[in-house]
Amino acid sequence: RPQPPRRLNVPQKGVESNKLRLHWTAGGDGSSPVRYFTLQTLELPDGEWKTHTSSIGHNNTSWEVDR
Repeated sequence: RPQPPRRLNVPQKGVESNKLRLHWTAGGDGSSPVRYFTLQTLELPDGEWKTHTSSIGHNNTSWEVDR
């Protein structure tokens, strides 16, 4: 089973008023190749999980999110 991405970070230069850019390192594939990533966010403190996209390609290591 594939492992989740590691070292998720948002560099300060990737933050703008209406969007931000996430960066990560791919986790191990666990002998089962990753086909895509799903990006979800949770607005704190009482928000619900929101799926932004379910189709981030397996070769991607960054993604821009509109806020």
